[in-house]
Amino acid sequence: MWVLGVLGLVLSCWGAGTFLMHVASSCPLAANGSALDFDLALVFNKNPLVCYDPDAWCFVPCDWGLLHPVTTQLAAVLNNGTASVQHAEAQRWACDDLAPQFWAQMVMRWTPPQARITPSKTGNARAPVLLTCPVWRFYRDCGRG
Repeated sequence: MWVLGVLGLVLSCWGAGTFLMHVASSCPLAANGSALDFDLALVFNKNPLVCYDPDAWCFVPCDWGLLHPVTTQLAAVLNNGTASVQHAEAQRWACDDLAPQFWAQMVMRWTPPQARITPSKTGNARAPVLLTCPVWRFYRDCGRG
């Protein structure tokens, strides 16, 4: 993954700040619990760079801005060989196979979700307060039988 290393090196100039790169995937469900879609993307600072196209069985660039040349190379690297595509397909099939099982557990939950909103000062004049909202108990407690 030399492309990721070069991207990190270029973007991590002294004083440039902190950067975050992660893989994001989602499996939206229909009202009956079946999988509607599958999304998988390599994301840099909340910007999708490379997305998986399940219809074409390949990775494609998602960014059409300044990083487009890098995302094109990154997509080519991910498509060269089968490991990355096979991993994405395995996640897609898991979405299709496991979603109905998780859905059945979620709709059988015993209590409604609980949430708490906690404000904290940021020291930033434009956004002086940051609201944090943890949510818990949004799934069925397996111990309740």
